[in-house]
Amino acid sequence: MQLFHGSEVAFWPYAQSHAAGVLQAVADAPGTEAILESTANGVGNLFHKMWRDAETGLGEYDRHAMAWRRGRRVTKVETRMKLDTVQAAGWVKSVIDADKPAKVFIDIGNAGAGVYDQLTHMGPPYSTTVEAVNFGSTVVEPAPLDEQGRPYGGPLNRRAEMWLKSKQWLEGDVPVQIPDSDSLQANACGPGYRYDDLTRLVLEKKEDMRRRGAKSPDEWDAVALTFARPVKPSNFHRKLVYPPLGLA
Repeated sequence: MQLFHGSEVAFWPYAQSHAAGVLQAVADAPGTEAILESTANGVGNLFHKMWRDAETGLGEYDRHAMAWRRGRRVTKVETRMKLDTVQAAGWVKSVIDADKPAKVFIDIGNAGAGVYDQLTHMGPPYSTTVEAVNFGSTVVEPAPLDEQGRPYGGPLNRRAEMWLKSKQWLEGDVPVQIPDSDSLQANACGPGYRYDDLTRLVLEKKEDMRRRGAKSPDEWDAVALTFARPVKPSNFHRKLVYPPLGLA
């Protein structure tokens, strides 16, 4: 089977067995597609569970997210579902080909490591455009010091550091612009936080968010990645010409 469209799945009397049989018949190959849709029919049924898993980033419906930022404007955020490593690398390659970004930061903590490896093996311009970022690694900027000169405060790791920078960017004096997207804005407010014994900012882990039924903040994670480090434009080659000026 190449294409399947299942309607009102939440109302199927034997949804678990029917869906399992039908989905196994759809080949996992290019050009195939399975669509399951439904109006709401309470909670706990198969469709509700599949929807919740997809929204929180669990199971086979994991998302890849990518954000485009230029200065004080996030121009767009896109997500893709069920991409393997080769497909995700191909997506990034197509973006580099079309948009020619100065830098693409990739979280290498999980599936992103394989995507990064694929792109670096392609050689320039892909290997020179992508840069690996590990959310769990130590921060780049030195921590503040207490009165005795000891590190005290600041973010715990790179992810908290980049989220903090994105928060400061939003709260700055100069206005910023982000897409008018409910999911993106919900992502930005999704994770909880706390402070450890050294008053370092600890951002809630995705796994902990999923356990409490919250959506994985993939979209704002992608935005936060754009704050991994400052990037200067790579396509500014225009010669500056100044008019003759005189002072009397």
